[in-house]
Amino acid sequence: MRHVYFTVLGSVSLLLMVWSAAHVQAEDVHTTPSHVVREWLQSYPHNLPQAVTLTSSDFREDLPPDEWITQRESVLNHIRLQYLNSQILKEEINGNRAVIEVKVLISTIIGKQIQLEQYNLSRYCSVWLLEKVGVLEERFFRHTMVLSR
Repeated sequence: MRHVYFTVLGSVSLLLMVWSAAHVQAEDVHTTPSHVVREWLQSYPHNLPQAVTLTSSDFREDLPPDEWITQRESVLNHIRLQYLNSQILKEEINGNRAVIEVKVLISTIIGKQIQLEQYNLSRYCSVWLLEKVGVLEERFFRHTMVLSR
């Protein structure tokens, strides 16, 4: 009887440990589109290994993550891009698709500028990933250029 009791107790303990670990991992997953965009803005371009985890294969044009990082590093080293400030202006979620517009202040080798960026995301199971990032408008040297809408 004692053997059965300890077997059951051990099984319940193991189940609780597995559930706890899965629950903690689930909290670390990017579960909202705005969370993914905020993570992107905090990690890109200075922490590309973190940033690439937020992207889909389509975003990377089917490049493996390490190749995408290598290509990006080359470009980013030349322009010295930095995100200085950001504000989410609009978030639209429609099923497994989301579009977020963000006003950002960036710095490059040619100076600072304000951009209106659009982030397109898709949900895969419960994880949101970036599909596309585009610049809708940029303000540089007191001029505004509308690029697309």
